[in-house]
Amino acid sequence: MRTSTQHLKTKPARVATAVARPSPAPAISAAPAEPVVAKALAGTDTAAWGDAWSYYVDSLQRGVLFLDVLRERGDNMLAHERASAAGAGD
Repeated sequence: MRTSTQHLKTKPARVATAVARPSPAPAISAAPAEPVVAKALAGTDTAAWGDAWSYYVDSLQRGVLFLDVLRERGDNMLAHERASAAGAGD
């Protein structure tokens, strides 16, 4: 069986050299740039926020209605148990 120690040999370390690169600033036009925030807000649709709010309100209302249905079912179950317990004693 032959093993290789090729991977154990050290390789010469590469020395990073700083290369002077021209600044990208001259490539950009000299016109004043529009703020990034203004561009981001200009693309937003206010109707989308209204739709999101409507969806949120609808989901809350449906959640409350679901809990109300569970409460009614629990009340009906308790009334049924009380009625059967009262009838069993006769």
